[in-house]
Order: sequence, then structure tokens, then C-alpha cells
Amino acid sequence: MGFLQIVRAIYFAYLGYSPVKIGILLSIATAVSALHNITFGYLCDRYGRKPFLILGGIFATLRMVIFAVTQDFWMLALGQGLGALGEGVGAGQPVVSGYITDKVNARDRPGVYSGMAITNSLSATIGSALGGLPIYLEAMAGYDTITAHQILWWISAGVSAFSLIFVLFIKESSGRGVNKELLSVEKPRDWGANIKVQSYPR
Repeated sequence: MGFLQIVRAIYFAYLGYSPVKIGILLSIATAVSALHNITFGYLCDRYGRKPFLILGGIFATLRMVIFAVTQDFWMLALGQGLGALGEGVGAGQPVVSGYITDKVNARDRPGVYSGMAITNSLSATIGSALGGLPIYLEAMAGYDTITAHQILWWISAGVSAFSLIFVLFIKESSGRGVNKELLSVEKPRDWGANIKVQSYPR
């Protein structure tokens, strides 16, 4: 999704929308993302991570499909809202972080989070480079500007839908990793309860 941050506003401008409307479309995603972090984080703690990982992937795919098939402002706004429910890391940082916490021992988490950050950075870099693909499609295949961008949206929708295959095979944690670790810690003894206070005459 690295190219999205670069191409999205440019594409809206190509569609003829004013800077105000472009700002509204971008703000919708920001506002929904804030709501998404709160609601998905709470709900996945209550009902499990996997359903929301799947939902996030579906929402991200739907946004790309909407971008590819329509130029209507309100439909694009709907796509922005749906897509924001799938942003972050796949299905959103709260859900992914919670899943890692459930499945990975505390001593191994720094390595997992570091690996995730590195792969995200590399993927975002590659995605940013793909932001120039519409220009090549225009020059080499003779597509107009809008159609060239729509092809990019379809490619992204396909990749996003394909990623759902991997999510379907993950297993929900049978318990919360943090709780297991807390339960495994021996309770501190109340040493003071066994200490007898002896008084001495003055």
C-alpha cells in the first residue's frame, strides 16, 4: 500500500475534484482510522483476532475495487472509510499487535516486531516506486490517465485479496499470551505477615 499515500491525492485531482474535496476525502480516512484503532482493538480482545484480520483485508480490498470502478465522490468517500478499517498493518495495528502478543513469547517479541517493521518499510518503498506505474502504462500501452490509475487499483485489489489466503490459515490463540505469562509468575510472599514484633522495656 506504499504507493497509495503518493498516488491517491493525485488521482483525486485528475478526477477534477477541488483541493477542498480532496482534503475531505483524505480526512475521512484519518478520522475512521482513529475510530478503527479503538473499536477493533477492543472487539478483537473480546471476540478474537482472526475475524478482524479477515475483515481488515476485505475492507482494504473493497476500497481498491471502489476506486477502480467509480469516480463518484460519495462512493470514493465510502471507499476511503472502508479502506481505513483495513489500514495499519494489514488489518490494522491493534489487531496485529494483539495477535503477536497472544502467539509469541515476551522474549521473542522484539525480534518479531523488528522484522515486521523492516518488511513494512521495504514493502512501502517498493510500493512508492509502483506509484509511477500509471505513467508507463500511458506511455507504453496508450492508456489515458484515469484508466492507467484504475489498472493500478485493480492490481492492488488483487494483491490484497490474495493476502487473505494467508490469513485464512492462521490459528486463533487458545488464550491470551499476556495472561499466561502473568499466571506463570509466582505470587510474592508476604514476608511481613510472619514477622513477630518484639517489644523491649524502656
